[in-house]
Amino acid sequence: METQECINIYENIFRLRSIIFPGCAYMDDTGFIANNKRNLVKILEIADSFYRLNDIKINKQKSELLLRKNINKKNPLDKKVRIIFGLDTIEVEPTTRDQSSRFLGVWINAYNDNKHVKQQIKNEIKAIIKNLSSKKGITDKMMIYLFNALIIPIVEYRSQLYVIEDVSLDKLMAPFRMFIKNKLKFAKTAPNAILETNFIYNLNNFVANQKQAKITNFTLQINDKGVLGMIMKIRFMDLQRQLLLENHPLYIIDDKVLQIIKRINKKKYIGHFIVNNIKLMIENNFNILKNDKILSDFSIEGGPTALRDILSIEVYTANFKFFKDNNIIFLDQITTLDNRYILSIEELESRSFIKLNKKKKLQKYTKFYHEIIEEMTYSKATYSIKSEKLVNMVELDDDICNMKGTILITAETKPNKGATIISKLSRGVYQNRIVFGKIVELDLNNKLAFSNHFENISMEKEKNLVLKKCGGCEIGIQNASIFKDKAKTKCLIIERMDNTFLISANRWNGHNHNKALGNNTYFYEDNIDKFLEKRSQYNIAHQRIRRIKERITNNKSEKILFYIDGSVRNQGTENINSIFGVMIYDENNNLIDKYFSTIEQWITSIKAETMAFFTALLMIPPGKKCTVYTDCQNIVNNFNLLTSDIVVTTTRDILKFSNNNAIWFNIKELLEDQTLDVKIVKVNAHSDDVLHNQVDKEIKDSYELDYSLTNTLVIYNAEQYKFPLVWNGHLIEMNIRHFVRLITRIEGLEKFLNLNRNKRYRFLDVKWNIVFYYLNKQQEEEYTFLTNKWIEKQKRMKIQRLIEEIPTIEQLKKSSYDLYCGFKCVICNKKKEDFIHVWTCRYNRKKMKFIIEKCIDKLRMLLIEKGVKNITTEEIINLDVFGNRFTNEKFNFVDLIKGIFPSQLYEFILGKLGGNQKNNAIDIGTCLLQYIFEETKKQVWEPRCNLLAQLEKNYEITKQDKRKQDSLFLEEKKEEITNRPNCFDRRYRFLEGVREYILFGKEILGFTVVVNRVGKIIDHFYNRSCYFYCF
Repeated sequence: METQECINIYENIFRLRSIIFPGCAYMDDTGFIANNKRNLVKILEIADSFYRLNDIKINKQKSELLLRKNINKKNPLDKKVRIIFGLDTIEVEPTTRDQSSRFLGVWINAYNDNKHVKQQIKNEIKAIIKNLSSKKGITDKMMIYLFNALIIPIVEYRSQLYVIEDVSLDKLMAPFRMFIKNKLKFAKTAPNAILETNFIYNLNNFVANQKQAKITNFTLQINDKGVLGMIMKIRFMDLQRQLLLENHPLYIIDDKVLQIIKRINKKKYIGHFIVNNIKLMIENNFNILKNDKILSDFSIEGGPTALRDILSIEVYTANFKFFKDNNIIFLDQITTLDNRYILSIEELESRSFIKLNKKKKLQKYTKFYHEIIEEMTYSKATYSIKSEKLVNMVELDDDICNMKGTILITAETKPNKGATIISKLSRGVYQNRIVFGKIVELDLNNKLAFSNHFENISMEKEKNLVLKKCGGCEIGIQNASIFKDKAKTKCLIIERMDNTFLISANRWNGHNHNKALGNNTYFYEDNIDKFLEKRSQYNIAHQRIRRIKERITNNKSEKILFYIDGSVRNQGTENINSIFGVMIYDENNNLIDKYFSTIEQWITSIKAETMAFFTALLMIPPGKKCTVYTDCQNIVNNFNLLTSDIVVTTTRDILKFSNNNAIWFNIKELLEDQTLDVKIVKVNAHSDDVLHNQVDKEIKDSYELDYSLTNTLVIYNAEQYKFPLVWNGHLIEMNIRHFVRLITRIEGLEKFLNLNRNKRYRFLDVKWNIVFYYLNKQQEEEYTFLTNKWIEKQKRMKIQRLIEEIPTIEQLKKSSYDLYCGFKCVICNKKKEDFIHVWTCRYNRKKMKFIIEKCIDKLRMLLIEKGVKNITTEEIINLDVFGNRFTNEKFNFVDLIKGIFPSQLYEFILGKLGGNQKNNAIDIGTCLLQYIFEETKKQVWEPRCNLLAQLEKNYEITKQDKRKQDSLFLEEKKEEITNRPNCFDRRYRFLEGVREYILFGKEILGFTVVVNRVGKIIDHFYNRSCYFYCF
């Protein structure tokens, strides 16, 4: 594998970068590659003779043919192809464009297309649906487990080289979603979010799995330090060259570059592995933290402003072929030295970076190049760059970094008489002045150039200038006659040949010398390189650690003891705080020094302990035997792994650590220092170890002095591995796949919360963890993998209530409108029967009041069982949820019937139990919801269903009738059912749960309360409250 690396863009100097690695494998299949049928037959003849010579038996009829040819209606793919295989003739059916051939676990497609992958996924979905359809007694948990554990890994393996667009993955997933809804007896209108939210059914979908697998694997590949990492580096260099990027593709490719790629060659890059993975990362707010070394390695010097950044997408893509053919990346390459004017096509031909075979051939690009001039300049006459464009150009303090490819050849090359030159005067009162002229004669012996002086008579703001022969001035020698009167001039300039230069030798040494020259032409004695200066800032933490290390070095004790510890307070709140400490003793347990500090982001007790260990390693000097005492088993395990002589820990292994990956990269590098003598000892937390207990005590005391620790913050370097992954500005410090899975799960949760039917609950405080716990618990002591048909049915009925899709008359109309078009409420026969009406029907009011009273008594008894004594019925009745009015701004009893548990009720229960009994409060809430479900089902829903069954019997409606499709799609049905309002109020859109998790260590569901409270204030001004009596 090889590519070209640009060394000097102005001199067209490239370096070949390649990698050669031996490959050896045992295979039981053989592949033959030929460019035509005739050559293939020759290869097969040789192969067959080899088989016969060695008495190898093969089944020629099992041969597969990958045929790459242009296929269309006039030239279709042959159904059978006859091939002579040695002494035999076989007929082979070619593999179609959307199919592939398997070779040693790899599926090969002749057209390098991902259609065969999509076809394989379709086949797997069809197979599992077919198998599950024929199985009786299979439950929801079984189906979902089979899909997650069987189909998802297959799809992940088959599609690992392709990033498939989300729309296509969603279509591939649709048949199984439809199947499982039908199997669980949900309506087609049931939202997909209930299946894909891990808090309900946890069906892993293809889109979420692709994000997890592709982003994780791509990060592991680019950070690999072996052969794979070298291959990726060459591929990045090749992509950089193809797309004319000024630095590493991971740093440069953004939304604009992706649009450019789509325009310049969509077919070429549609399946590009690197481009599609970067696109996937950008779409999900991931990026790579910039590394100074990699920036330097991939940097192409030639100008600070890329053409891509200053031109519109349309103009840039129209000229992309021109830029690529001539290796033009920067704006500096097409501007004058003073950056005020755009060069013309003719002037570009004189630049050194234009290849010799392109000279005099740039005129064919004139049409598109004029688009650049039109966009960048005021007019085609002046070529002067617009002021608003100049503002966007990156300036480096007006330093001249290079000559922009301008060719300056000295007069020592013996130019023709009349050649246009520019001279820098080296003596007299006009020393260092720049003058124009034309060669008159050359004195080769004395190295002098005699030229006729020309004046500049053009306007100041013109791009071009016109030179007029000087009639005599104080700069030159007036009315001079030289070389025995062979040459006469009215104004003669005499200058050294090494101070006289030919301007654009390829253009101006022809016959036409009256053409305008570029204005403001400067002379520079040499080129000036740009250097990147690294800034160093004074850091108190670094200074203190350095002083402690010096004290340890100066200590006479050979053995040094480090006691480390860390802790966290107010976990899961905005007031979260963490402190770690290091105390250093000599071999006689005399205190040498101590260090305490705090941490930011991803705050956990393990991170605090790890930071303490890292800080201790920074303090260890060579030549000392050091022992670190810690109560953290995670540190001990990782230390043993990194220092093991048997197991080699790679970059990939550290990236798979469950947490604190960036810190462990630094620790790994420190431990590789052979001069350090470190061992670690595990102590029991809060045991009888006096010195370790002392660290713990001082850390607790330091919380009162937290403000004094801000200056001791240890900021570790994240560049120890090449490409640290960042999400929304936050460095990822945990297992990458686990983090991406967290994101996809919160996306699934947000999708569920943003449903139209959940609009009210985006403005009311809901205790969602109780809701989901209630949905997933159908009986006492139910564990994860316990399943049967009764459990499946119970869960389905609860979810139907939650999404308001129990089989009411209005719900039945969605699938069988012809049968139920004239039906009303089966109890009152007056109003439309929807979800709300079932529980608020006037004929059910007495039943509902009775259920509410029983529910209040049940809650009171549950609290008493938990040891609450001071609880009265009146306290419970005063809660909004047990009131008899329905409002948009408050909870009511119908919400409890749906399975929604108000935070107000939870706080009331927790207040009665005490702040430390959250688990008991959750258990009481779950029991209360379960009790309401069973009572409403027994007293309201089942009697109503019996009435409907009798009604259907009277109208002779059978199960076969219900399976029939509607004969007409009536306007009434269209208006009442299908015209649903769009949900514009998607309050959960920015993955607040992930941010809260990173900053404060909150639970996933913790962010909903904060967002809801903000939403209430906004919604107060836009929504009206509606009231009606429920019961």
